[in-house]
Amino acid sequence: MHVLDNVFGKLHQQLRVKRGSLFSLDDAKNNDLIFVGSPSENLTLLEIPSTKEFVFRKIFSGPRTGEVEIVNLHPESGEPKSFPCHPFR
Repeated sequence: MHVLDNVFGKLHQQLRVKRGSLFSLDDAKNNDLIFVGSPSENLTLLEIPSTKEFVFRKIFSGPRTGEVEIVNLHPESGEPKSFPCHPFR
């Protein structure tokens, strides 16, 4: 959160932090939102309409089995098809 606050401060933009369990669908309709974590960690995110470009998906095979990745559903030329989600350490 501190890093996001610094980035938005340098852009002279205000950042409002709100606990995920307190957001409403009006918040989602009327504001740009950044969610920290995935629906597998924050079940409240499962209640909002899914994006059409990116989704979270659990990996079921290979060396990263059980981890979560962000999948780009419509990658353009040269864009990666997925991004690993790394937990904060």
